Amino acid sequence: MSKTLALLVLALAALAWRAGLGDAAMPPPLERVRNAITNEQRKASAALRKSTLEKMGAQSYGGATINQGELATVCPPAAPGGTPDYFNCGNFANSPLPEVVGGVVTGGMRKFVDTLPGVGPQNANNLGQYIPIATADQAAYPGSDYYQIGLVDYTQQMHSDIPPTRLRGYKDLAGGDGKAHYLGPLIIAQRDRPVRIKFTNQLGTNDAGSLHLPVDKTVMGAGMGPDGMNEFTQNRATLHLHGGDNPWISDGTPHQWITPAGESTPYQRGVSVQNVPDMPDPGPGASTWYWPNQQSSRLMFYHDHSWGITRLNVYAGEAAGYLLTDPVEEGLIDSGVLPNLGGVYRYGVPLIIQDKTFVPTKKQLDNQDPTWDSSKWGGFGNFWFPHVYMVNQNPSSPDGMNAFGRWHYGPWFWPPVMPEIGPNPDGTPGTPIPSIAPEAWLDTPVINGAAYPVLQVARKAYRFRILNAANDRMFNLQLYYVDPEHPTEVKLIPFTDDRTWPSHYPPPDNRAGGIPDPALAGPDMIQIGTEGGILPDPVTIPSTPVGWEWDPMSMNVTNVKEKGLFLGCAERADVIVDFSQVPEGAKLILYNDSPAPTPAPDSRNDYYYGNEDQSDWGGAPATQEGYGPNTRTLMMFVAAGPASAPFNKAALEAALPAAFAASQPPLIVPEGQYVGMHDETISVSTAVGSAPITKWIEKKTIAEEMELKYGRMNATLGIEHAIPSPMQQSMVMMKYIDPQTEVVKDGETQVWKITHNGVDTHPIHFHGWNVQVINRVDWSGTIMPPEPNERGWKETVRMSMLVDTVVALRPKLSSVPFDVPRSVRPLNPAEPIGSRMDFTNMDGASQPMVVENRLTDFGYEYVWHCHILGHEENDMMRPVSLEIMPTTAAITGVSAGPTWAQVNFDEPLMGGATYMVYTVTAEPGNITAEAVGTMAAITDRTVSSITVHGLTTGVPYTFTLAAANRVGQTVTPAFGPVTPTAVPDPPFNVVATAADGAAVIRFDAPADNGSPILSYTVTSGPDVRTAAGAGSPITVAGLENGLAYYFTVTAANANGESAASAQSNTVIPTAGPLPPTNLRVATAANNYAVLRWTDAAVNEQGYTVQWSADGGATWNPAGTTAANASYFRLSGLGSRTKYLARVQSFNANGASDFTSAVTVVTR
Repeated sequence: MSKTLALLVLALAALAWRAGLGDAAMPPPLERVRNAITNEQRKASAALRKSTLEKMGAQSYGGATINQGELATVCPPAAPGGTPDYFNCGNFANSPLPEVVGGVVTGGMRKFVDTLPGVGPQNANNLGQYIPIATADQAAYPGSDYYQIGLVDYTQQMHSDIPPTRLRGYKDLAGGDGKAHYLGPLIIAQRDRPVRIKFTNQLGTNDAGSLHLPVDKTVMGAGMGPDGMNEFTQNRATLHLHGGDNPWISDGTPHQWITPAGESTPYQRGVSVQNVPDMPDPGPGASTWYWPNQQSSRLMFYHDHSWGITRLNVYAGEAAGYLLTDPVEEGLIDSGVLPNLGGVYRYGVPLIIQDKTFVPTKKQLDNQDPTWDSSKWGGFGNFWFPHVYMVNQNPSSPDGMNAFGRWHYGPWFWPPVMPEIGPNPDGTPGTPIPSIAPEAWLDTPVINGAAYPVLQVARKAYRFRILNAANDRMFNLQLYYVDPEHPTEVKLIPFTDDRTWPSHYPPPDNRAGGIPDPALAGPDMIQIGTEGGILPDPVTIPSTPVGWEWDPMSMNVTNVKEKGLFLGCAERADVIVDFSQVPEGAKLILYNDSPAPTPAPDSRNDYYYGNEDQSDWGGAPATQEGYGPNTRTLMMFVAAGPASAPFNKAALEAALPAAFAASQPPLIVPEGQYVGMHDETISVSTAVGSAPITKWIEKKTIAEEMELKYGRMNATLGIEHAIPSPMQQSMVMMKYIDPQTEVVKDGETQVWKITHNGVDTHPIHFHGWNVQVINRVDWSGTIMPPEPNERGWKETVRMSMLVDTVVALRPKLSSVPFDVPRSVRPLNPAEPIGSRMDFTNMDGASQPMVVENRLTDFGYEYVWHCHILGHEENDMMRPVSLEIMPTTAAITGVSAGPTWAQVNFDEPLMGGATYMVYTVTAEPGNITAEAVGTMAAITDRTVSSITVHGLTTGVPYTFTLAAANRVGQTVTPAFGPVTPTAVPDPPFNVVATAADGAAVIRFDAPADNGSPILSYTVTSGPDVRTAAGAGSPITVAGLENGLAYYFTVTAANANGESAASAQSNTVIPTAGPLPPTNLRVATAANNYAVLRWTDAAVNEQGYTVQWSADGGATWNPAGTTAANASYFRLSGLGSRTKYLARVQSFNANGASDFTSAVTVVTR
């Protein structure tokens, strides 16, 4: 908690700025909340660096060598693929920058010179770009639409001022023009009509299939595979229908990737790949998919989700639209309630917004990012992506700062995190090269695949289907008329308190650059839907600059508060914009001022005309008018033609509630019912007209810390303790590879309260089903209802710092015409079975436990994760098991005593459950016994036998075993008959003593019940090792030092084997001590000698000394010493006699080998 508390103090310090300490820059405390280094501090640090270098001359500073007479104010010489200079270079490129010489501007990327790519070839832009509609085959599978989609590398020009960009994306294999098009092919689907897909990976094989972006192979799933010899390839791909009601086999989770046919790898498909059972096997390099579409109308998209490379594949172009329609929407269009633009735009105009950076000219690249390898990743005009982990700290600098830094580094942070791989000896961070960046905020907006596009609109109402498809950037969308004096820009004016501002604006804060002039605000946006479908009511959203929470009573101070149409990553908005009142020829700009990161911005990620030159601290030069980089001015609308009648908003307001009720599932929690900070339960509805039921609130967590391998920033999901304690960490942070902790079942209602113990705003995405946002509550107890455009259903929800977000979910399996297999896979497919590498090894109560990489039954497997893609696979994702019936157990044998029987069995697959109840039934008499089993992945065997008591000697019995989880139970066939006989009672008083790689087990002999005991067997747990003997004690060898073990003992006579004893105490074998070295005779007198040796052990409890007078044939004890001794007086010797002496170390786990003997000759 110490880091969060420190950040909280800084957040609260922002209130002091509100009291009058502000200046022309963003409030320093606000930036400090996340970055700990403000823009002003970076400027000061950059100035100090320059001054220091001037004084140092030819000295080394911050890991860089400065030549005499030179000032290192630019990056070192280009070294593609080499080691970056972390402290004298930004290692961060911008898209091509214009050059201004004598007032003449050349180069760069002009804004608003290319038109918006539309849907279909008839709406291609001036560069030939368009989004094709996928070709449906309706005959191959009657009642379904069948598509054939391939994945290829291709090029496409995305702006007139740069050459074609190399892309990796989808291609319609059944129609179209035979070419791949960015963000296509768009699938248009109908409710309750399934979509079937054959997906073929047509990328190159081996080196030809490598990504054209930097790949950090230390990201799990991107590097070495489980055999320790072969890496996962970079041409892996899958399809995830984002927002779909998919059966898990067609959800496109991280382990459902395939490689192209012919790829030379032992890993040709992910461990979770399952083709559609009623479709033909598509063969190598292909997979089949089934998407039911049993949902209301909505905009979705399908994209890659491959383990370890999702962020790169999506950035490279593996994403396309998916538009689902339904009769309710059709009726709203046909009745004129919703605008109908006709043809391919009947359902609206898609606006798919992303941010990209394009590789600049070689001269600019060498000056900004000299280690970018154009030969591997692409040169001028291709996509650039961050690949150097730029640390905020520089211990060699007088101020401790790195002016070029962007993210914290664990070893140099407070409190420090000491990773497995720490700083290099030369004082530079020991992070990988290339390295994943926690986030990638790029500098150029791309809409439908074109940078800074223009769309001519008629003077009437338009419906836009907006998707934030950026990897990591959020958008606060607004509309403004262009500045009359600067017609490619939005007019910014000082945001001071000397004038009256619109009521929906935030309080004036004198922010750097000012805010858009409200007098030039364009039409409002009317939002009618989200990614969860139609809203219960339309929401009117005026153009509103971003503002922050300043209420001192709120713990979420400095979170984003005021905003326009705010979209986190993967969120969608179905909006109507009425251009009917826009003057002929008027130009409007779609504007964005969302902070990056959200909520605490780094000014270097905010590009706009009028900003300052930030190149001295790793940013871009000042943005030029009419040119990029510019992340504020996204696209331009130009109004043309005669004016139509204004949009009928009243008709929309009257129709939308009924449309919601007709097309959407009923809400789980009535609106207005909220969860408070300390609430443990909530009443929810189960069905229309039924009585509400009370549900326990499931507690989850978001945490932001440093990963332990390299010390880089990362965020994780996890669970909160049910009953937090001030003496205990309240959260348990979990990795994606850890055993599942989220388990739901079909139709079950769960309410999750997700506690955000961090600083970023995270868009959390739920696979498989939608959720209802109930409310948020900050840590001071302030309750915040859902925002108006969050009502209804969502599948991507923004969650902000020091706020608990409460959501309700009720998974519903879609109907499919085939049996769906279960997900059974290793916890960590990058490690061999049995490995204990990289697991968190903690349970939900923060108690240690041993986790091994085991084949695990996930039931129907989904995930939930942050959709900031740099967070998702580093490591902010967790599996979710949709619980199904367990498999049937197998009884392997029954041992019977006089009045009892021990039923042994192999545990069944648990159906995704974390626990299961086993019931043994003996017949006749219906005599039962129960036991509870937990996840078999955590230990080898949690339950493998159950003893039934109360049987009658001499009566034959049959036995069945039922295995039950929350979904149902399975029952074995009857086993037997078995007749109880006089086997021994179980041994008792079992006590274990640890040894080196072993344990000694002592026990008391039981009653033999009339037949002598012949042998005893000791069995260890959780790792099963056995040893046999005729009696106590018995030593179990082959144990692993450092792991915890317990033991049971059975006794056997001529009638059979007893039941197992009660478990012993738990012991941890530990290595024995090292023997001493350099044993020598320091002194030899007439009746004694002094021996000396080097104490080589670190865990000894003492030393044992022995002597021999017969040349070593027999040895006699001389005595022992305490720990850490290095000499011993050997007394009672005869004079003028030859002896041998030797020494060994010992501790509770045993003794070392003896040293070689030394010769002692007395005088």
